Amino acid sequence: MSTQAGQTLEDILSIPFACAIHGVNVKIGLYDQQWEDGSYLFYGYSSQDEPAIAIAGQTVRLQIEIIPQGAPKRTNPFLSSIAKGQNTVAWYENAPATLADADAFLKEFEEKRGFLFNGALNSEIRKHYNHKDLHTQLDAFSAVMQNTGLTFPQKVLSLAPILIAIRRILEANRIPDELKYEESLFYLNVLHIQKHVQSLIETTSRQTPDSILSEFLRIVQNLADTLEAIREDHQRIARSREPRPTEQERQAIFHLLDEHTGITALEKDSPQAMQHIGRDLELCREIWSTPTVDWQTRLNCATRAVDILLDAINRMEAAAIASKKRHATIPNLSRIIQEINARLDELDQGGLAAIIPIVATRFLGGINKAGKTAGQNQPFTKESLADAMRLNHLLITVTEKEGALSTSLHLYLACDEPPHTLPTTHVLIQNGKIHGMKLSRPS
Repeated sequence: MSTQAGQTLEDILSIPFACAIHGVNVKIGLYDQQWEDGSYLFYGYSSQDEPAIAIAGQTVRLQIEIIPQGAPKRTNPFLSSIAKGQNTVAWYENAPATLADADAFLKEFEEKRGFLFNGALNSEIRKHYNHKDLHTQLDAFSAVMQNTGLTFPQKVLSLAPILIAIRRILEANRIPDELKYEESLFYLNVLHIQKHVQSLIETTSRQTPDSILSEFLRIVQNLADTLEAIREDHQRIARSREPRPTEQERQAIFHLLDEHTGITALEKDSPQAMQHIGRDLELCREIWSTPTVDWQTRLNCATRAVDILLDAINRMEAAAIASKKRHATIPNLSRIIQEINARLDELDQGGLAAIIPIVATRFLGGINKAGKTAGQNQPFTKESLADAMRLNHLLITVTEKEGALSTSLHLYLACDEPPHTLPTTHVLIQNGKIHGMKLSRPS
């Protein structure tokens, strides 16, 4: 390998490399995994196949795992929202469907607004609404009002023709009833203009009256009347189409909104907020799908769901990248290979012979009972059981921690040759000592 001990995982070669293990060339490569939810795990290194080696005259399938110092655990940023034992986040798995549903709602909402969210008019309303001319006059209105170099009487002279033009544009825009919605941008523009016009009426009324101000006040009031007539008409038509919730439905909506308000109030990225992401998205979907909820709240919930999921996707991708760059370092492989060979030599040169009688004594009764159930009438003695046992599979795991090595040997003992058919026995040896034994199956 061209890499050196201490380099980050980012620099590790992904191509397997060969090491001499107990007289056999073994390929070692990265031992990592990508979960369905996008989170990335780096365990360390492992043998890429299961080579056969000779231990105490027996042919054994060998598996090796090397866990370096600081190897990161799961890097799913939403780990706290995962139930114990799960590898995926349900709401994240459903992200594509939720995004598609939210997008469908927002597109429907755009049609009602009369505008796409990029500011362009949709085709249906373009012929009914002189959007550019109105905004040109509104920009001119704002420029005059924000000009601190003009006195109010000077502003009046500039504003009069602008307000007359705005009124003519609004009166000329005959919006069909089927395009009248309270969430339409035409309607929202009317409300926006109303605020400024009302403020202008109040400011003008406080001035010392003269013929110019009186005429200007008449112009402003005429515009205010036009705006109010448009607002009332739009509101009447729009609300006549809205379903009226029953008292039971109204209470259900109240509880939905109340619960959602509580979740949105949680501090972003706090453990509580992370644990409620799934419920947050459920509530968002339910609220935006409820026609009796006001349009602004429905819009807010749909856009919130989109923001949550797009942020989650970005964070998952960033976590997968970051996990390959943090903590884990290349261990001193020559030292670890030496440790593995030393443990295999011990096992080969008397270690296995010492372990098998202990295992036979421990499981004699259980194996004889299993044999009787399986129809094997001849029970084992401790000696005959020890003679029948074979080491079929061996897993060696070496873990680095604070410069020290911890080695675990997982021995799987069995015999599949008639007349001896034995259940598999798992023996765990840690740092040269038996740590546990149980009847098991190979992993």
